Amino acid sequence: MITAMTNSGFSTYMSLLVSDGGYIMSSWKEFGMTLAESFPVLGATAVIATALVFTYSLSRSLFYLKTIKTGNHPLKTYQHA
Repeated sequence: MITAMTNSGFSTYMSLLVSDGGYIMSSWKEFGMTLAESFPVLGATAVIATALVFTYSLSRSLFYLKTIKTGNHPLKTYQHA
């Protein structure tokens, strides 16, 4: 993701935002479009998707660990007397 941002020039435009705020204020529409065009959408989508899958997996794992610990596991087999 960082490599993609560097290759696309996004980091260069962001550093311009910090170093020369006066220029940005005078032409903020063009600057905004330039940022939008240089943003690495594919890389950002991959990072966000990975984070969402990881978060979902972690929450499901914690749920199952909790149910196993309390003895209320949904897949528990019952012995008939």
